[in-house]
Amino acid sequence: MGKVYYISKNVGLGMLVLTVCGLATIIALSVAYDKEKSKNQGNVGDGASDSTSTTTPSTTPDTPKEPWDHYRLPDSLIPVSYNVTLWPRLKPNAEGLYIFTGRSTVIFKCVKETDLIIIHSRKLNFTTFFGHHAKLSSQGEAPVPTILNSWLVKKTEFLVIQLGSRLSAGVSYSLHTEFLGELADDLEGFYRSEYVEDGVKKVVATSQMQATYARKSFPCFDEPAMKAVFSVTIIHSRDTVALSNGKEKGSLDKQNHFSFFFQCKWKWFGNLVTLRWWNDLWLNEGFASYVEYLGVDYAEPTWNIKDHIILYDVQKVFAVDALAFSHPLSRGEEEVNEPAQISEMFNTISYSKVCSSCNFTQHFMQVDSQKLSMYSTLSPTFADNIARFEALLILNSHSSSPAVSIINRAQIIDDAFNLARAKIISTTLALRTTKYLSKERDYIPWESALRNLNYYILMFDRNEVYGVLQAYLKKQIQPLFEHFKTITSNWTRVPTGHTDQYNQINAIGIACRAGVEGCRELIKSWYREWMKNPSRNPIHPNLKSTVYCYAIAFGGVAEWDFAWNMFKNATLASEASRLRSALACSKIPWLLNRYLEYTLDPTKIRKQDAPSTIQNIARNVVGMPLAWNFVNARWSYIFQQYGKGSFSFSNLVSGITQRFSTEYELQELKRFKEENLSVGFGSATIALEQAIEKTTANIKWVTENKAEVQRWFAQEST
Repeated sequence: MGKVYYISKNVGLGMLVLTVCGLATIIALSVAYDKEKSKNQGNVGDGASDSTSTTTPSTTPDTPKEPWDHYRLPDSLIPVSYNVTLWPRLKPNAEGLYIFTGRSTVIFKCVKETDLIIIHSRKLNFTTFFGHHAKLSSQGEAPVPTILNSWLVKKTEFLVIQLGSRLSAGVSYSLHTEFLGELADDLEGFYRSEYVEDGVKKVVATSQMQATYARKSFPCFDEPAMKAVFSVTIIHSRDTVALSNGKEKGSLDKQNHFSFFFQCKWKWFGNLVTLRWWNDLWLNEGFASYVEYLGVDYAEPTWNIKDHIILYDVQKVFAVDALAFSHPLSRGEEEVNEPAQISEMFNTISYSKVCSSCNFTQHFMQVDSQKLSMYSTLSPTFADNIARFEALLILNSHSSSPAVSIINRAQIIDDAFNLARAKIISTTLALRTTKYLSKERDYIPWESALRNLNYYILMFDRNEVYGVLQAYLKKQIQPLFEHFKTITSNWTRVPTGHTDQYNQINAIGIACRAGVEGCRELIKSWYREWMKNPSRNPIHPNLKSTVYCYAIAFGGVAEWDFAWNMFKNATLASEASRLRSALACSKIPWLLNRYLEYTLDPTKIRKQDAPSTIQNIARNVVGMPLAWNFVNARWSYIFQQYGKGSFSFSNLVSGITQRFSTEYELQELKRFKEENLSVGFGSATIALEQAIEKTTANIKWVTENKAEVQRWFAQEST
C-alpha cells in the first residue's frame, strides 16, 4: 500500500490560500500582459482631430503650458521606419574633438490631425534647410504643410517643428534631418570608448540607447511604445570593422559603407508586447530575469541554477522592499517622466521582485504531499522551530538523505534574520541558526548565512565587537576550509561539483578574513609565484578574484604595483575587471587615496569603470571613509559625469554608505543632501533617501543589539 501523508486542517487551509495566491499572481500577470498588448495593438488610427498646438491651461507656475514642455510625446504621430546613416570620426578634429555626422529619414503616420511635429533630440547640431532643422515630405499625394518655424527644447529634449497647416490623419510623411554630434566618452547614445592593444591606443565608436539615449544619436520618437523598423548604415574606413546585433544586409565597398538592417526582435515581452511606458519596466526586465535562469537550467541541468534564485533575487529583493523608500512594481505614469526618474526604474524591484514572484508561483504549484507533512510538524512559536531545525541539521550531518533540503536550510536562516530585524524574534535566536555551519558543506546555505552575517561585519568591523565576531567565524569556517583542502588534494585540484566550486571561494575568502591558520600563507605563496613569473599565472580562474584581493590586502606597495601593471597590460576584460576590483583591497590609506584620484583620469581608469571602482574602495573598511570624503568633495563633477542617467549610479551612493551606523555619519549624510540640492542626485535620488533611512535604522539596531551580540559571539566562539 502506498504511503499516506496527513496534514492538519490549518495547514491544509494555509496551503490552499497559497495556491490561490499563486493562481492570482498568474492571472494578474496575464491581465497586465493582455492590457499592454491591447494598448500597443489598439485603434491608434481613428482619425480623430486633435491639435497638439493647443496650450495647456496653467494652474501653478510649474505646470507645463505647451506640448513641448511635457516630457511625454503627443499621441498624434507614430513612427513606421527609420533610415539612418552615421559616420563616426575615430580621430580628433582640429579642435581636439571626436565627432560623428549623420542623416536620418523617419517615416511616420499621422493618427490625429496636428500642426506640430515633436521628436526627441539631444546634443545634436543640425544642418538647416531654408532656415529650418528638417525637411518634410509626403509618402503619397497628400499636400505637404510648409514649415513655419523649428526650434530645440533643452529641458525636455525635443526638436519642435511648427507647421503652416495640419497634417492629415491616416497619411504617412517623412522627416529628413542632417546633423553633427560629439562622439564623447559619456557612455550615452553613440559614444567613444578606448582601449590599449600592444601599447597602442585604439578608439571604438559604440552605442548605449536604453533608456533615453537614442535621441543623442539621431532624432527619433524615443519612447518604448513607439516601435519601428530601422535600417542603419555605418560609414567607416577599410581598416576597421562594423558590428551589429542585427542582420547584416550587405557592404558597399566603393563607398566604404557597411550596412545593417535590424529590427527589434525581443520575444514575448519585447516585440510582441512592449511596455507602453517606463513605469511598467518590470514587464520586460522582471520576466527576463526569471527566464535567464530557465535558459541556463536547460543548458546545464546539473548546475541546479534555479536554486540560486533564493540568493540572488528572493533574499535580495526582500531586503530592499522592506524599506519605506521602496516602490510598487508598477508606478503611476505621472511619477516617471524625466530621464533620471526613468533610470531609477532599473532597480532591484523591477528585476528581482517579478523573478521571485514567478519562482514562488512555480513552487506553489509543485508542492507535494511529503513537503506538506514536514510543514505540519512546525510550531507556531519560532523559537521551538529553531530548536527543531537544529536537531534536524544534526541529523543532516549524519545522513545521506537530508532531513531539511538545501533551499529550506538557506531560507530558514534568512527568515530568522529577517524576523529578528523586524523584532519578531531576538537577534541571538537568529544567530543560533548559524551554529550548525561547522557541519554544513553546501554552498547555498553557507551563502545565505554569510550574506546575513555580512550585516554584522559592516556594523561591527570598526569597533570591539569585531574581535569575537571574527573568532566565531573562524570556528565555523575552519572545518569547511579543511574539507576543501582535503577534496582538492591540498589545493591542487578543482572540486567537481558546480556549487562546490562556488563554496570553495567562500571557504578560502572567509578563512583568510577570520585568520584561519594556513590561509594567509596559501594566498601569499600563489601570488608570489605569479610575481616571479608574470607570464605564467598559477592561480585557478575560479579563485583569482579572492586570491588577488587578499594578496593585496596582506601585502604592501610591491603587491599593489604588480597588480596595477598587470591591470594596465591585461588583454582580457574579465582579467582587467578582477584586478581593478582587487586593487581596492589594500589596507594602506595613501595607496587607496591615490587609486581614488586615478578614477578622475580616464587614461588610468575608464570612465565607465570609475563609479564601480570608487564603490569597490568603499567596501574596504579602510577605504570607506576615504571614498566618502572623495565623493563628498567632488559630487558636482561626479554627478555631471555619471549621474544624469546611468543605471548603476545609484549603487555608488548605496555602496559608500552601507557601513554608516553613527549619529555623526547620519548628520554627514543629511548635510550632503542639503548642500547638493542645487546640483541634484539624478538616478541616485531614491538611493540617497534609502541611505538616510538605512543609516537611521542601523543606528537604532546597533544601540539595541551591540551588547547582546557581543556577549553571544564571545560565548559561542570559545
